[in-house]
Amino acid sequence: MTINRPTFMNNCIYFTASHLFRELERLASETFAPTGMAPAYTYMMLMISTNNGLSMTELADAFDYEQSTLSRMVQKLVSRGWIEKKRHGHQTHLYLSTSAADILPVMESALNHFRELSDEMMGGRAEKLQASHAMLTATERARTQLIIEKRGC
Repeated sequence: MTINRPTFMNNCIYFTASHLFRELERLASETFAPTGMAPAYTYMMLMISTNNGLSMTELADAFDYEQSTLSRMVQKLVSRGWIEKKRHGHQTHLYLSTSAADILPVMESALNHFRELSDEMMGGRAEKLQASHAMLTATERARTQLIIEKRGC
């Protein structure tokens, strides 16, 4: 039996974004499986690789994570021996360990494979980039609106 979706479901940003997220999450879970970690850990490792010595605060801001969430994730990477934490004053900075050299190529390969598959899923690279940029713009607008509403402006 074919279920007819009401029009509001096709025009609802919440429903369509959630549906897209679930599809991308399925694809990412399969693609990043060789890393032995959830996809977010690959992105974190590659961010630290590009910005060795990044502070926990900078990483939390880059990923829009709460400090407590980021701390748990970082601890998992530390326990795997892939990153090291070092205190500099009041800040904790993150560095790749020497053993990260073994997992980084696997992570980069998974990311490249995910990029190819997600390009295909979204109708091509240009279409995916256009959708990604539109979502970033919408996210910033929503964040700005929430800030304005919280301030009562």
